[in-house]
Amino acid sequence: MAVQSSPSYGIFFGGVGQFAAAMWAYRARDAVAAAFNGSWAAFWLGTSIMYLLVPTGAVFVPARDAMFAPLGMWFMYMAAVSFTTSLAALARSPGGFAAQAVVGVASVLAAIGLLSGSSGWDTAAGWAFVAAAALSFYIGAATMLDNVYGIIALPLLTWRRGENTVGTSTGEPIQFADNDPGVKVGQQPR
Repeated sequence: MAVQSSPSYGIFFGGVGQFAAAMWAYRARDAVAAAFNGSWAAFWLGTSIMYLLVPTGAVFVPARDAMFAPLGMWFMYMAAVSFTTSLAALARSPGGFAAQAVVGVASVLAAIGLLSGSSGWDTAAGWAFVAAAALSFYIGAATMLDNVYGIIALPLLTWRRGENTVGTSTGEPIQFADNDPGVKVGQQPR
């Protein structure tokens, strides 16, 4: 079987990149980001290593339209993690909740596709993951632009009205003081 995409993307972007994000989130006392990114980093590292072993013959991966129950089961666990962290994110931000909940939905769709061997469910999962990536990209871009310019350039989609009003001041920037990043808990500095 030919590998659909390069496992190096999963190792470096999804694995190592998300692991680094999880460690920085942990250091900044952001439990939601640490749990979400740490869990997904481990998943992508493990999945990438599995696909790296396929050409050696050490691991067999079924064809795309065939049932792949072990990976489907792991997507069920990742759905549980994603839904749990989305509920925790809801306390701070409906935007963060939405992004993580959509990842949970995508994981459920992927699990169904892998457990049933249906490429239709896999395709639906792929589009749901694209939607989650778009939501996550928006929140990351809003956080970055708002902090760089010192004003709300893009609404952060949080519960606090001031964080959603374009053009208002963001207040103090994220600080690094006394070896303590993110002086305020979470990714938002306000």
